[in-house]
Amino acid sequence: MGILDRIAGTLDELTGDTDAGAAAEVMRAQAMAEAGDADGAAAALRAVTERFARYAPGYVALGQLAAQRGKLEEAVTALGRAVDLDGARAEPWFELGDALARLGRTEPARDALRRALTLGLEPWFVARVNVALGRVHAQAGQWTAAARALRKALDLAGPGDDDRGVALDYGRALQKLGDREATEWLTRAARAPDARAEITVEAAAATADHERAEALLREGLARWPGDRPLRAALARRLARVGRVGEAITLAEA
Repeated sequence: MGILDRIAGTLDELTGDTDAGAAAEVMRAQAMAEAGDADGAAAALRAVTERFARYAPGYVALGQLAAQRGKLEEAVTALGRAVDLDGARAEPWFELGDALARLGRTEPARDALRRALTLGLEPWFVARVNVALGRVHAQAGQWTAAARALRKALDLAGPGDDDRGVALDYGRALQKLGDREATEWLTRAARAPDARAEITVEAAAATADHERAEALLREGLARWPGDRPLRAALARRLARVGRVGEAITLAEA
C-alpha cells in the first residue's frame, strides 16, 4: 500500500470517528428535546454545529428544533447550511421549504420543495412534499398548480390514510377554479372526525343543492349543538327557501 493510500485510509477512519461522535451528540440533544428541555437541546445542537462545523445532520436537527419552536429564521439559517454541506438528501430540502413557506417566502420555498421532489422516492414522502408545495401555490394564488400538487398527494396516500386537511385544501383550490368536485371534497373534510364546526359552514355554503347543504348543517348541529355560526348558517339557508318560521326559531335560539 502506498503512502497516499495509507493517508486516505487514515482520513476515512478519522472522519468516521468524527461523524460517530457528532451523531451521538445529536442523539443526546434530541433526547433532551423529547424530555421537554428544548432550550438545553438547542444549546447542545448549537455546540455540535460549532464543534463539527461540516456535519450536516447537526444543522438539520438544529433547524428542525427551531422550526418546531416557531423560530423560523433560525430554522432557515440552519437548514440552508445543511443543504449547502449535503444537498443530496431530500428531507433537509423539504424542511427548508416548509420553513420558508411558513415565513411567506414563496419562491425560495417552491424551489426547495421541488428539489426535495427530485430526491425523494418513498410515496409517503413525495405525498408530504406535494402537500407543502400545493399550499405554497395556494398562498401565491396559483390555484391550478395547487390543485395539481394536492391531487398528487391524495393519490399517493393509502386507503384511509389521506390527511383530511389535504381534502380541505384541495376542495378550496377546486372551488377557486369553479370545479364541481369542490363540494365533494369540502364535505369530506367537514365530516372528518377532527373537523371543526366552521368547516361544515364553509362546505354547506359551497353546496348549491339546498337539501344536501341543509343535511350537512344539521349533521354539524348534531355534533356541535351549541355552535352559533352553525345555527345562523342553517337559519339563513332555511329563510332562503321560504321556511321563515323554522329560520326564526333557530335565530331566536
